[in-house]
Amino acid sequence: MKTISFFLSSMFLFFGLALAVPAHAEISPSDFSANTTNAGILSNEDKPDFATGTQFKTAIINIINSLLGFLGIVAVALIIYGGVLKIVDPESEKAVEYIKGAVIGLTIILLSYSFIALVIDVAQSA
Repeated sequence: MKTISFFLSSMFLFFGLALAVPAHAEISPSDFSANTTNAGILSNEDKPDFATGTQFKTAIINIINSLLGFLGIVAVALIIYGGVLKIVDPESEKAVEYIKGAVIGLTIILLSYSFIALVIDVAQSA
């Protein structure tokens, strides 16, 4: 078990460092403007529009998409974990159960993502 955890942690560390993207932050002169009379106050264009509920709908859509994306990552990680278990012990039934469960979960996640995208498109067109 220690070998598996060491292998997985070293793989996550390697890919985390190998795929890291540097931040390219830019500062423009307008960021330091002298007009600070309304600092911290939203203008009318930036205020939430609760009468139409567009920002609320957008927030809910973003939360659902983020949750489904996170669950997809977890399912793929479980598939990888099951594969590593299967490589370490080819006769392991636990590894097969991990892989089967993760594939079923990933299928459900993809179908729910498609269904939610369909519902959102129909709701926005109406």
